Amino acid sequence: MLLNCKLNHMGQTTTNRSIVFSAKGKRIEFVNANVRTVRKINLDDEDLPVKFGFRCDGILVDDKSMDWHEHYIELKGSNVRHAIDQLANSLKLLSREPRI
Repeated sequence: MLLNCKLNHMGQTTTNRSIVFSAKGKRIEFVNANVRTVRKINLDDEDLPVKFGFRCDGILVDDKSMDWHEHYIELKGSNVRHAIDQLANSLKLLSREPRI
């Protein structure tokens, strides 16, 4: 079940200088200093198959060269093992070049 063909249709594009992902009181901010067009994907907002399994919180990709810049985000305060599983599964199913 490879879903990476859908990656460029997920989320929303933005040229905002500040791109924030947040979940359960945790947050990370990316600075888009060159005002590039990027795609912000919140995986909880996406219609993914139930059998997708563990998923990370979000993905930030360069919309012009998506195969080169993919940032997978999982915001956790604890249970790092589960975070690794979420990231690994999301990479395996969504990345254009999964290297796990």
